[in-house]
Amino acid sequence: MILAKYGQALTIEFPVLVLNGGGFAATGDWTPATGDTKVSKSAGAVANTTNNPSAVTGTGSVLWTLTLTATEMQSERVTVQIVDAALEDTVIIIHTYGNASALHAVDLDDSVRAGLTALPNAAADAAGGLPISDAGGLDLDAQIGTDIDAILVDTSTTIDDLVDDLESRLGTPSNLGSGATVAANLVDIEAQTDDIGAAGAGLTAVPWNAAWDAQVQSEVDDALVAQRLDELVNADSDIDGLAPPTVGSVVHELLTKTAGSFTYDQTTDSLEAVRDNMGTAQTGDTFARLGAPAGASVSADISAIEAQTDDIGIAGAGLTAVPWNAAWDAEVESEVDDALGAGTGTALTAIPWNAAWDAEAESESIDALNTILTDSVPSDGTIPTLRQAIYMIVQFLTERAVSGTTVTVRKVDGSTALLTLTLDDATNPTSITRAS
Repeated sequence: MILAKYGQALTIEFPVLVLNGGGFAATGDWTPATGDTKVSKSAGAVANTTNNPSAVTGTGSVLWTLTLTATEMQSERVTVQIVDAALEDTVIIIHTYGNASALHAVDLDDSVRAGLTALPNAAADAAGGLPISDAGGLDLDAQIGTDIDAILVDTSTTIDDLVDDLESRLGTPSNLGSGATVAANLVDIEAQTDDIGAAGAGLTAVPWNAAWDAQVQSEVDDALVAQRLDELVNADSDIDGLAPPTVGSVVHELLTKTAGSFTYDQTTDSLEAVRDNMGTAQTGDTFARLGAPAGASVSADISAIEAQTDDIGIAGAGLTAVPWNAAWDAEVESEVDDALGAGTGTALTAIPWNAAWDAEAESESIDALNTILTDSVPSDGTIPTLRQAIYMIVQFLTERAVSGTTVTVRKVDGSTALLTLTLDDATNPTSITRAS
């Protein structure tokens, strides 16, 4: 068995026996060929080795070498078999080390810690390395005690001095309920601080402290200024200048009609400006722009007007005694002319039939029937006019030719195709449809 580094190319030396006791094989006994040596990785399927064996040179040599590649060495166990008709079958077993996937994770090539990463990667007694005893024996307890004593000497104190100093700094604990020790005091304090709760949530009965008044007032004042509420009464405002209110705010909606911007102008839109724009200041019962009412009040005048307009009725239905106005003559004449069709009678749509018209109507009908038809028909799928339909029927009856399932209807010249039809059967047709 060979122990070798995982994933690293390896050249092995070996002898092989000639079949049936012929001794070790030399170059005259065996010529290695592809397939003589195969490799298996951790009992996996065998495969031809990448390289073939080579003979070791020298007089009388019966040694051979085989180089396994780095890929072939990536396994816990690498087994090489040598099989040839001239040789005794041979197996070489290799165990790997130095990798987490190797059979042995310990790295024998690492002279410091053999690949054991839990150990420091430094030489013993070096910086970062394991401590050792130069004298041959290491007593850490004695060494630590010696170091502490040295510290005490350097600081000119003793353990007792340190303890006394700590006690003087701690003072004598009081009995807060659980005992006169620091630990007992901490228990008592913890019981009280539990009432505070997370983020002070348990402080539900804290009384108001008058000392807070000034601070709260200061914070409220700051908030009012931050939101510009102080401009309502206490501070100068520039709402119609460089600092208008936010579009969509209540103040914006009250002061301007423009939805997307602020167009308020104090000189024209303030209440005082609106009053001034009305003209003379209005006071008491007098409002100059409305004028003095004819009756007791404007409302009374409106009621009187409403009583008279009631006589008009809906759509003027109450105006039954309106006299004729000569100025209407021309307009009425114009409307009558329009009703008659501008003098041509086109608007006279309800005139009854006159028997005297019979002969003329008959004559016009005969003229229409005697008119020669246009030599054309509509395309397939389009409804024909009455004249076109008659023309198609006449030509089908008088000018058609049948070839197989195709029927060709010709024009009156007897040769030009007018349209074509398709039969469902060339011998015994039962249906016909237009094709073009």
